[in-house]
Amino acid sequence: MKAGIVICSKKFQEVLARMILGRLSCRYEELTRQEVAAMLSPKVSARQLQAYLNIARKYLPEFRKFTNRKTGGLNGNAKLYECHIPVLQ
Repeated sequence: MKAGIVICSKKFQEVLARMILGRLSCRYEELTRQEVAAMLSPKVSARQLQAYLNIARKYLPEFRKFTNRKTGGLNGNAKLYECHIPVLQ
């Protein structure tokens, strides 16, 4: 870390830049939690993916739909798509 800035990979920076600019395209095929967990590298369990989603929904605007409006917790009905994988990675 330099001056409070986290240094991350070039690929992550590109994905983040596209998301900020609103150009990140999603495939419209829904993925299950287990499929997304298996696509991450290294592979994680579905329970670990839930923990990642719980963190992401608090800090990343594109994951706000994962917050249940009534309870404030994780929304289990929110859909995952392939474009979510690089961000969770």
